[in-house]
Amino acid sequence: MFSEVSPNAFLIQADFKIRSISPLKENIMIYYNHGKSSYTEVLEWVEKEEIITLFYITDVTGYFYENLDVRNEVFWLVPYEFVPKVPFGKAIRVA
Repeated sequence: MFSEVSPNAFLIQADFKIRSISPLKENIMIYYNHGKSSYTEVLEWVEKEEIITLFYITDVTGYFYENLDVRNEVFWLVPYEFVPKVPFGKAIRVA
């Protein structure tokens, strides 16, 4: 869907750290399963690159530094029936 709507979008694959960043149209998604994740590196990268909108596919069990100033628009795409409360932005159930 994202490659159709925004062909120049990036796919950031991360768990407790960023694993890869590449243009969405050139990437193959790899699923990492490490339990708790950190959103900090991704949120810092998005801020540095001046990305306006971030769509984060997650179960919302990760963490981020409390003093992290998030100014970007964030949509949490949750692939489960239960959608937990998100720390900021808007949660959307995609399953």
